[in-house]
Parts: sequence; C-alpha cells; structure tokens
Amino acid sequence: MASAARSFKGKIEGLPIIDKQYESAGVAFDVLQKAVSDYSVLNLENGDHMVYVIENNEDNKKENGVGETPTWDIAKKDNYGKEQEYSRKLNMFLKDEKTYERNLKKVYTIYFGQCTPALLSGIKSATDFTEKNKKKI
Repeated sequence: MASAARSFKGKIEGLPIIDKQYESAGVAFDVLQKAVSDYSVLNLENGDHMVYVIENNEDNKKENGVGETPTWDIAKKDNYGKEQEYSRKLNMFLKDEKTYERNLKKVYTIYFGQCTPALLSGIKSATDFTEKNKKKI
C-alpha cells in the first residue's frame, strides 16, 4: 500500500497531490490551492471566476465575477431597445451563473482527484461527508 501511495500521480498529472504524509513533509495545502487556481484559469471556461473560491474557500458569486441578477424597470416596458438590453444582460447573467456552478463542481472534483486513495477513504468516512458532498455536487 505504501508503494501505491508513492506512485499515485493524481487525476491531473502535474498538479500536486495531497495526503497526510505530504502535509507532514512540508507540502502545504496552499501549494495545491495555487496550482488548482492556475489550472482553473487556464483550463475552465471563465475559470478566473473560480480564483476567489479556491483562494478564500468561499462560494461568493458576486466576488467571483458573476454579478447580480439584472433588474427590469417596468416603466420601460414599451421601450424595445431597453427590453432587448435587459434580455441580453439576463441571458449573459444566466450563462455566467450556469458556468460558475459547473466550474464549482469541476474544482471540487479536481481537489478529490488529487487526494491519495488513503486520504480520500478517510475523508469519505467522516460522519458529515455525505451531507457536505451533496451540497457540492
């Protein structure tokens, strides 16, 4: 089993892997965070929106560039140009929001893919894992 852990490369070769032995050897989690952040920017659609999530461990759509839902002024209901502008902004927002949610799942998967099987087994055996995992996926 020890040689299997040593030969483990992770799901994405080139990204650091994480295991209890690496934490004690001085390979900190922030090294993995930085690598996943860089990977996301380069490989995910709107991956730059994930940097805040990765670096701050906080799911905040506004801080991540998704923005707020566009609002519609009912007084402008007869203004075709304003209606089209609102429609365009709403479509762009919905697309960004969908991409953001998809990328959250991908980043979560990247982290799990870089955990050794032994560490992953330990994580999955945690009493609150199932509940937390459902929220992410």
